[in-house]
Amino acid sequence: MAELKNKQHYVFQAYLKNWYNDKKQVCVFKKSERKIFNTTTVNILHEHQIYKIQELNNDEKEFLELLMTVMHLNNADKSEMREHIKAYLLPYTNQDIVEALKAINPIPDGHPLNIEIQQEFKKLDGLIKEQMVNSEEDFLSDYEADGKKWIDMLIAGDIGFYYAKDHTVSGNELPTEKADFLNFICIQYFRTAGMRRQITDNIQNMVSLSKEYRNKNDGEAEIKFNPANVDPEHILPHFVWIIQTKCSAGLAKADIQIIRNETSLPFITSDQPVINMKAEVGKKAPNEFVLWYPLSPEVGVIINGSKGEKSIDKKSEIDRLNNMIWQHSFEYIVGNNEELLRGMSDMVW
Repeated sequence: MAELKNKQHYVFQAYLKNWYNDKKQVCVFKKSERKIFNTTTVNILHEHQIYKIQELNNDEKEFLELLMTVMHLNNADKSEMREHIKAYLLPYTNQDIVEALKAINPIPDGHPLNIEIQQEFKKLDGLIKEQMVNSEEDFLSDYEADGKKWIDMLIAGDIGFYYAKDHTVSGNELPTEKADFLNFICIQYFRTAGMRRQITDNIQNMVSLSKEYRNKNDGEAEIKFNPANVDPEHILPHFVWIIQTKCSAGLAKADIQIIRNETSLPFITSDQPVINMKAEVGKKAPNEFVLWYPLSPEVGVIINGSKGEKSIDKKSEIDRLNNMIWQHSFEYIVGNNEELLRGMSDMVW
């Protein structure tokens, strides 16, 4: 059995390492304790098994059906969502199969073959546990590898991958990397611990309100479930999958602009590294979705704004972007300059 990935980062380390200082550490401000410290990326922005696969009971599956209807998913999107849920729950399907095999094992206790079979069952149990803990983390790690490549290209000033068009031999146009990159960006936006907590709270509100929808038809078959049996934590990964897919598709025509910091004041990042520049913390969600993603102390990108590249030589503009990151952070601010974080914390508090 492979090692269980218990320490799961919600902001990936290869990205955070762009803020390493000469000692190969980042400077971190923890808001709840008003504490500044230096550490490696291994030690920050992670939670225990945050991406562990969660089983769904029948009431939760019915709630997801209602959710798809309320969110006006078409039949194709609903089918895709159901396939996503089926693939997500594969470890539990495998577990049911193994348990069924255990129940019909005809070899009596104490028989040498029974001992051997029990050892094999133990190995299967270990593999299933590994699937439950590691599968989504492995999926995100694959995206992180591509993300690191794209981030390095953007820092170097290359946006060609974003606008390039690939062709088959016959000349039929194929999708570009743009769709994959935008999906990567939306994953980074929604995967954080703070964002997941906010979304879980929203799901809980929907569960509480679901009684009034339980017996409504709304053009679909009647859906019945017991809200008391619906755990928002179990709904979370599927709801996130819906909204991040919709957001990614909604950005299909978005331009990208590289922002170069020509001042001595570095960009900072946080435990919410991708933010909506049009959103104000604590206020109603805006209709516009323009994303700011700092890539290093010297470079960042704006998605769904202008196109090309822009250099900033005014500290006031860098301050504005850094303050947005600070305001949208949940608990941790990350930078490469302790003096800057200390100064910002004094101003905020």
